[in-house]
Amino acid sequence: MPAIYLVTFVLAGCSILYELLIAQTLSILAGNTVIWYSLTIGLYLGSMGFGALIFDRSKSTRETWERLFQIELMLSVLGAMAPMLLHFGRTVTAFGVLNSDALLVMVSFFPATLFAVISVGVLSGIELPLLMRAASEREPEDNPGNRVLAADYLGSLAGGLLFPLVLVPTLSEYSIGFTVALVNLVAALIIFIWKLRSSPSWPFRSVLVAGIAICLLAGLVGSTKIEQYFLRRYYYYQAYPDSLSEMLTGMQNFPWVERHMSAYQKIDIVDLSKRDISDYLVDAYSKKYKREKDYPKGVALFINGDPQLFASFDEVYHEYFAHVPVIHHRKVPKKVLILGGGDSLLLKEIVKYRTIESITMVDIDPVMIELARSHPLLSKMNGGALNDPRLNLVIGDAYQFVKNSDEKYDAIYMDFPNASDYNVSRLYSREFYSFVRRRLADGGYAVMNANGIDELTPPDEYGTQRPLPGNEWPTYWSTIKAAGFENVKPYFSNLEPHNPFAYSIVENLKLIDLPSTATFDERALAISRFVSYHIYTLQYGFIMMYDGAKDPEGNLEDPKIRLDVLNSVRYQLAFRLYMPEPDRIDPSRVNSIMRPSILSGPLFSLRMPFMTAH
Repeated sequence: MPAIYLVTFVLAGCSILYELLIAQTLSILAGNTVIWYSLTIGLYLGSMGFGALIFDRSKSTRETWERLFQIELMLSVLGAMAPMLLHFGRTVTAFGVLNSDALLVMVSFFPATLFAVISVGVLSGIELPLLMRAASEREPEDNPGNRVLAADYLGSLAGGLLFPLVLVPTLSEYSIGFTVALVNLVAALIIFIWKLRSSPSWPFRSVLVAGIAICLLAGLVGSTKIEQYFLRRYYYYQAYPDSLSEMLTGMQNFPWVERHMSAYQKIDIVDLSKRDISDYLVDAYSKKYKREKDYPKGVALFINGDPQLFASFDEVYHEYFAHVPVIHHRKVPKKVLILGGGDSLLLKEIVKYRTIESITMVDIDPVMIELARSHPLLSKMNGGALNDPRLNLVIGDAYQFVKNSDEKYDAIYMDFPNASDYNVSRLYSREFYSFVRRRLADGGYAVMNANGIDELTPPDEYGTQRPLPGNEWPTYWSTIKAAGFENVKPYFSNLEPHNPFAYSIVENLKLIDLPSTATFDERALAISRFVSYHIYTLQYGFIMMYDGAKDPEGNLEDPKIRLDVLNSVRYQLAFRLYMPEPDRIDPSRVNSIMRPSILSGPLFSLRMPFMTAH
């Protein structure tokens, strides 16, 4: 009899692991982790109820075990295939988006998601009554149903603990799927040997189990190649061919994606040298490649599928981020706190000020820090900034650090990923900004990358831009003001569109196709629009927050630091765009840990690594 409880324990663990795996894959592809986990588990439980409802109690004991065996085989196959099914759906959806095929967009990803969740739920819902019936038939007077339920709940608990603590930090979603499916298949094999070995169809069933086992083992061994198959279709989707069949079979010539996993995030280093022809324009705006000819180019860092930095133009983001607040406040801070920024490129800019006395950097992910320290590309990009003797590196949660610290800082920089789930959205909350304000010394300032305030229309011929619907500026303003800050000042990494050097590069390298019959004015207009769009894609939004005078009156002596992009003209351009301040704090827009309101992206949308920027 204990064997039934053990089988129940294992099968319940496998079922919950399949659903958690689906939820995790959904959160990777679509963000909004809390929402997708909640919807997945809710739909799973509802499907289990439907499975229990359609359970047929009129079968014999032998038929009970035969049905249970069949269901475990189906669950093994479905569970292993679920992550790939979702990734295939996302791939087809991306193709539909690029080709404006509304039908493909509608019928690919989310129907595949529903099929995977409901199928596993219904089969699991039939599975439990079968186990309870099998136990009752063996000991009809002992009423073992409660013990079967207990084993089922305990198995679900074990699976729920195993998934986040062991499986997610160490294995890809594909490896998890194949591993759990193999365990499920072993349980099916035990049922077969225990109860069905005298069946006339045992040779066929033996071959079937062996065939599924071989496929699952092959999938587990080849999970890295499967992962790369989908990663290349995720990051190189803009290079998809015109036909869907070519898209699914091609792209072997694209570079593999270098993936690193931690307990907190998936870190991808991607070679985009074949993608962006606008990289040729870097020399028109930056001195970087003239100064360091071996600096990485065409490489990007992504965290959980969202862009973190692009090597070709990383200085546009980080120089504006680091130096505009220093210039605006007309003084170099003495004590600096950096929250996040584990790639250390922001740190590289901060350590340029020799008069800074101490720098504390807090990042939660030791894997990201180690990559920044030892990876040949990242360490080259950050200039070995982690070795600066003034640095105090803290591996920990930024929220808890500012909440519990007693230190005061002259400047606090917050460099966080997009707020795509609850854990990250709390770093954009009223409570967090209140703690940040407490950590500022008199006259100090805080500055942050403000994803979402750069949702603006492309500049017109006069350089005018306007906020798009869904621009997050009102949310940031209300949240920061609710935290007690007197001044909330946005700025942007604006570059000048009228750049003769950029125009000459476009024309000499023929970066755009122009008809031979185009007039001089038509060519000039086309080139101007190309350059204008290029700098539009490099427009990032930042927010400074501070108390006291609206216009600081410090005395910034020339720190004689090297800058590759930022100059006096571009500093003025950083404040060119006017973002109107609301009349009052809107409580419905205040992002709080109790009521997140800044989760990026609509609910039913997929991550597109290059469509997220403008």
